[in-house]
Amino acid sequence: MPRDKSGALKFVFHLKREPFINAVLNEVRTQGQQYGTLSEIHARTAEKVVVEFSSPNIAKPFHAGHIRSTLIGNFVANLLHALGHQVTRLNYLGDWGTQFGLLAEGFQLYGSEEELLKQPIDHLFDVYVRINKEASSNKDVHERAKAAFNNLENGDKALLRLWHKFRVISINEYEDIYRRLGVRFDQYDGESMYAKSAREMIEALQKTGALCLKDGALCMPLDNEDNLSVLAKSDGSTVYLSRDLAAIYDRKDRFKFDRLLYVVENGQHHHFSQLFQVAKNLKFLGPSELEHVKFGRVHGMSTREGKVVLLRDILAEAKSRMLQQMHAAPTTKIENDYESVADTLGISALIVQDLKDRRVRDYTFDWSKMLASKGDTGVYMQYTHARLCSIEKAAGMAVSSTVCADCLLEPEAVHLVQQTARFDEVLYRASQQLEPSTVVQYLLRLSRLANSANNRLKVKGEAEAVACARLLMFQSARQTLANGLRLLGIPPLEKM
Repeated sequence: MPRDKSGALKFVFHLKREPFINAVLNEVRTQGQQYGTLSEIHARTAEKVVVEFSSPNIAKPFHAGHIRSTLIGNFVANLLHALGHQVTRLNYLGDWGTQFGLLAEGFQLYGSEEELLKQPIDHLFDVYVRINKEASSNKDVHERAKAAFNNLENGDKALLRLWHKFRVISINEYEDIYRRLGVRFDQYDGESMYAKSAREMIEALQKTGALCLKDGALCMPLDNEDNLSVLAKSDGSTVYLSRDLAAIYDRKDRFKFDRLLYVVENGQHHHFSQLFQVAKNLKFLGPSELEHVKFGRVHGMSTREGKVVLLRDILAEAKSRMLQQMHAAPTTKIENDYESVADTLGISALIVQDLKDRRVRDYTFDWSKMLASKGDTGVYMQYTHARLCSIEKAAGMAVSSTVCADCLLEPEAVHLVQQTARFDEVLYRASQQLEPSTVVQYLLRLSRLANSANNRLKVKGEAEAVACARLLMFQSARQTLANGLRLLGIPPLEKM
């Protein structure tokens, strides 16, 4: 028997091409939009999974820093749902903490009800920036902000009304962005939900002797007495970690989840390590039930003045640039609805640029690379999908379920069918690693192979058996590409 260089036995399998090609193409045609997700390779035991993602802070515009959590989390939720799991999409808003005390103090000094009606989120952000600047040079402002937050936790009615107003304004702003990105949530929660339960939890832990004091703060020892996790500040206010602990307990009760996934950037690794360790110490959950889905940062999304770039401005710019390219392209098939198509192309470009490399890596935002019609871009994928749609429309015949596989033995055809056949295995690997780049890289290769095949293997004008076989092959590639795009959060275009 053959052996590899190390001397180990090497098994070589040979597939008969014709039955293989027929099996793949018929499976795609039969399963349609479910192709890739029904394979026996996937676990058939459905889990209850909560995916926490996006999670912006209230009273601040949706800036570029939130884009990665939103897009990666949306993909993870889409994929797990497609594979049969019961997924809860959770947006955990940063709507509590000293930051709100600062905002309340700032609104008292700089706020305007008139401006709040005109441009609510922009005005709140301007107030927040101004009060932060003031607090950096004036300790009294910071102390007043801490006091305001403490009063809020103690139920101050005026502050609660202000907090509720700012929260509603923020959610309305975010939902406009989410609709445009095709992102949805089953639940909007917030840190504010757990202010009371976090305090109750801390009081209960104090009674058991599980906590210790350090500089007036209540702490829990982790692996040794020197490694402490702060659960309450010296003034009694809860902290992010204690509210997260209360949230875990509540979510387990509400959702009965098997897994809770936090889609949050690498910089929060220490926080989640502490959170999971404390949860384990308190026997809230087993360690396998909690997972931090880490990702790197985006560079190049700040202005020259160092100001934050807002996501709505990025989407508007992407749409504007795609409109210019479409009007300049002599081959565009769009007769009307330029605006909608340009918006979809811009969003497709943004999603693919964000997801095409491994999520833990940082990447640099690049307009020219992102919007290019050739290369590893979302525009190229959409171009491929539209081109495959045009083949089906121009063929002048129905797609047949029985074709002559002997007509698909050219290298371009075999490579395209082989790539189409790998989709279930790619989805399996992506689901095990929660890695969107696995799917993006697969779809880019599928697109390249489909275009290569289309350049050489024509449908129209060929003998009927050849035309039918090639048409089913291209239709299968188009269906697979569309299925993958939808998992990424991208609606496939039929014309562009």
